[in-house]
Formats: sequence, structure tokens, C-alpha cells
Amino acid sequence: SLLTTVLLMATGSAYAQLGGEQQLRFNVPFDYKVGNVIMKAGDYSVQRAGGTENALLIRGNGSSAFTLSGSVSGKAAGEDKLVFNKYGDQYFLAQVWMQGEETGAQLPRTRTENELMSKASRDSVVIVAQK
Repeated sequence: SLLTTVLLMATGSAYAQLGGEQQLRFNVPFDYKVGNVIMKAGDYSVQRAGGTENALLIRGNGSSAFTLSGSVSGKAAGEDKLVFNKYGDQYFLAQVWMQGEETGAQLPRTRTENELMSKASRDSVVIVAQK
């Protein structure tokens, strides 16, 4: 969508504003999507962008994605983690949780994910941050 395209183009300026924000590091052993951006398997960092809680910058392995998120509540996360929705052999980043926080970042579903969701059962895959 147009909003996603604008946000991806803004990645460069958001990257410049990150400053000392906390960076979480993950090794993701499969390809996945953030919005319409395909992220190849490998090492990634995730951090809040521009000092706001609902903007995330995911980068690594030659790719980067900037996305806005909503929030999801639950019990305090015991560790930093990424939650992916899996449909068949396709993965979509769904949530980002930071240790000790009771609110995680909920990424919006894309049209592709909504279509797959109506045709296939969903599995959740959790990746824990590297120490």
C-alpha cells in the first residue's frame, strides 16, 4: 500500500534519528515478511525508532523494514522475543516483546497474510533474543 511504501522510504531518516535506543538481536532461521518486505534468514536487530513506542526498525542481513505497530497486552514477557505467524511455509512477523513489559508491539496484517489466514491454519513460532 502507499503507506507502507512511504514508511519504507522513511527508513533512512528514521535510522538517523535512532540514537541510543535499545537494540534487540535475533537469529531468525527462516525467511519472513514485515509488511511487504521479504527478510532473508539471518541475524537481525529490532529497535524502537524515533523515540516512539509504535514505530519499529528491523534490520539485518542486507534488509531493513520500518513499520508502525499497535499494542497487545499480556503478562510481563520473561524474555525479549519475536512472534511469527506461519501459514504453510510462509512466515510473517506478528509481535515484538521486550523483557519485563506487559505490552508488546502488534504488527498489522498484510493483505497477503489475511488471504492465507482464510485458507490455511495458523501456527505461531517464537524466536528468543540472543544474549
